Amino acid sequence: MRVLYCVLALSLAGKQLLAQNSAGVPPVTGEKRLALVIGNNKNPVMPLANAVNDARGMEAALSAIGFQVTLLTDGTQRQMDEAIHKFAAAIPSDSVVLFYFAGHGEEVRNNNYLIPIDLDARNEQDVMYGAIKVAYIVDILESSKARVKLLVLDACRNNPYRFLPSAGGLAKEAFSGEGTFVAFATAPGSVAADQVPGMPKSTNSVFTSVFITQLQESPPGITLDGLFNNVRKEVVRLTGTQSIKQVPYTSSGLIGDWYPKGVPGPESISQNLREISQRSLEKAQAQMARSNFDTALPLLRDSLQINQWNPDARIYRSLVHALQGKREDLLVDASDAVQVAPQTYLSYLTRALAYRNSGRCDKAIDDLNRAAIMAPSESAIYRLRSACYAELANYEQAEEDALKAQLLAAGKQ
Repeated sequence: MRVLYCVLALSLAGKQLLAQNSAGVPPVTGEKRLALVIGNNKNPVMPLANAVNDARGMEAALSAIGFQVTLLTDGTQRQMDEAIHKFAAAIPSDSVVLFYFAGHGEEVRNNNYLIPIDLDARNEQDVMYGAIKVAYIVDILESSKARVKLLVLDACRNNPYRFLPSAGGLAKEAFSGEGTFVAFATAPGSVAADQVPGMPKSTNSVFTSVFITQLQESPPGITLDGLFNNVRKEVVRLTGTQSIKQVPYTSSGLIGDWYPKGVPGPESISQNLREISQRSLEKAQAQMARSNFDTALPLLRDSLQINQWNPDARIYRSLVHALQGKREDLLVDASDAVQVAPQTYLSYLTRALAYRNSGRCDKAIDDLNRAAIMAPSESAIYRLRSACYAELANYEQAEEDALKAQLLAAGKQ
């Protein structure tokens, strides 16, 4: 494994493929974005006023930042189930997917459920078998090949069912998958009202109203964590003096950062800073060519601190992390490289290295397939893909890629 990294690092160290082209490239998301948005007002016991408006507002806000949105309002159990199945079937590899629900949500026996409009529940079993279990949605998201999986629930409303022991609120939602991010309108076990007493009447809940505003007004370059920190601060400010104080809750398994409004474009970096960043990068490349990887690392760090939009520096630092056995740092930088420079094969090749190093050759092959489309004559792609196929016991394909890599390296293709 180390020999493969060394060969790739040394071959890349002499290349200037990204820096030549990055200065004039506009900010891009570089990913497919899909969202399923559901809002349910109707309820046999306690109808809501804002959930449908919340869903429609989210549809508009998400569409404006590049999401392809499916909207369902006042959905029955069957309609919600069908929408979730269609959504799951449409999720492509390396995408960003978001599931949003506004309406009644209930916690039963430490599991969370989203309430369809046709559920006339009389006991816990009615909720358990007639509502949509949140863990089921989490499982769908985590089993997909999406890179970022977002679950946003504005469903911590008052409890409409007297047979349930709690006054409302949801339990902390468990998840284990890399790339999953969960957000609740308020903390587990707490309640977020459809309308907050003492505040002017609104057509949206406080949480969703603030979330929409942040999606609209936050600048490019804000991370998902940064955006939700701003949401949390504003919701607490608005509700802190009311009878119902909300503290939005988030839990993250993201690797690296994700930028809802896109990475900051190169136009935000002055020409002088770009040149300084590039000089640090060139010094690091010279050290890498001599296998002085420990010396190269601080130079790459300096380059990125000056210009985080420098994709070369992020890719080369990924390779140094690989050579030093820093798997988590490797995957963070490699994932960020794909966001910063989705137009180059080197970003996908680097992340494929990270995935293979983590034992996920299936995901590595997805990235290598993309890289091969972008750079069909780059032997390193086929060399790594051959190794991945061999680990997956696909020896025929491994041999074919190994031969192709040899021929390309010898200049015979």
